[in-house]
Amino acid sequence: MSSDEFFAAAVAMIIAVIAWGSWLTSIFLVDVLRPMMPSRIALVLVPGLAAFGLFGVLRFWAASDVRNDPFYLGMYLIMGMAWMGAGRWCFIPLGVYWRGDILERGNRAAVPAVTGALLGLMACYAGANIGDGPGWWCVIVAGGLALAAWLLAWYVLDRVTGIGDAISIDRQLGAGIRLGIYLIASGVICGRAAAGDWHSLAATVSEFGVVWPLVPLLILALLVEHSTRAVSDATSKGMSGTAVATPVASVAYLLWMFLALHLVHWPVMGGVVR
Repeated sequence: MSSDEFFAAAVAMIIAVIAWGSWLTSIFLVDVLRPMMPSRIALVLVPGLAAFGLFGVLRFWAASDVRNDPFYLGMYLIMGMAWMGAGRWCFIPLGVYWRGDILERGNRAAVPAVTGALLGLMACYAGANIGDGPGWWCVIVAGGLALAAWLLAWYVLDRVTGIGDAISIDRQLGAGIRLGIYLIASGVICGRAAAGDWHSLAATVSEFGVVWPLVPLLILALLVEHSTRAVSDATSKGMSGTAVATPVASVAYLLWMFLALHLVHWPVMGGVVR
């Protein structure tokens, strides 16, 4: 283990402990007199689910020296938890605040949005671990590209549609579901674009162009959100049959776009390419 790897692991451990310690403290202490709601249980389980998914990527798709070394597996897993713990603060300017919306105000619409945001954030990091490279910093650089693209697309979606306000202010469950699914799909696309063997910074930036399916996915999300806005407003007044069906249809469209454009192009172990 080199000195820079030890330093990176130590810093990641500190960030992860602080981030997830405060996360769990908030879940169990904020408004502690209220019973443990399903939303609180989700906040406990989702980070573990993300960590489990990351472990699978590291174990089967990461560089060979990572897949076969318990230390490196643990190091990159801890870095992933630090990544997700620190990155979740980017959600707040985009209108998704786990503590205020879910824990303090009991907003159920924020639960799928936060869930999708956490999983999408981890997908950006997980994808950057696929392939061979000279060091941990390659993961940070490639993951940083994925994160920037993911956040930029989310920003555009929020600014154009106001979906963050629909979730946090209007408490539209359909909007929360649509955003959550979109963030997972876009996170996987960005993570896939960050995957591959490291050759140089210029090559990594150039090869990141395979992120292009994010554009039609974003356009579809914009169209779906616009077309369902009137029905989403109705859901806050009463869950009619149409109001229930529309969010489900939105999820189906987003999943279809994600699967049709990108899932079939995921790399397999032993043949990782960008």
